[in-house]
Amino acid sequence: MCPVCGTTLDQSDSPAAHQIERVIAQRIAAGDSDCQIENRLAAQYGEAILAAPPKKGFGLLAWWLPIGGIAIVGALLAIGAWRWSRARADERTMDPSLNGRGTLDPELERRVDEELARFDG
Repeated sequence: MCPVCGTTLDQSDSPAAHQIERVIAQRIAAGDSDCQIENRLAAQYGEAILAAPPKKGFGLLAWWLPIGGIAIVGALLAIGAWRWSRARADERTMDPSLNGRGTLDPELERRVDEELARFDG
């Protein structure tokens, strides 16, 4: 990360970003590993220079929180889908003539019968 503007080195156009890129190129030419280069930059500029949070301590939360969130959302979706499918199965077992609403009120049933009798006659 660029210490001046806070963007990644490839996005930054600041002189500090170009200097860090030159240091990285020199360290690669000298045969340093990625880990050695990162450690050297972190010692010189602080942990904020790294684009990814460290995989220890509080930074570990940044790695596991998205994974945990995805797992929780997946579990909630699975539970919701299961409950939805169970509700659909329960609907199919109801009497279709009642349109899934259970039994009719006797008074309402009497009124419906009277109205239907009026149209038949």
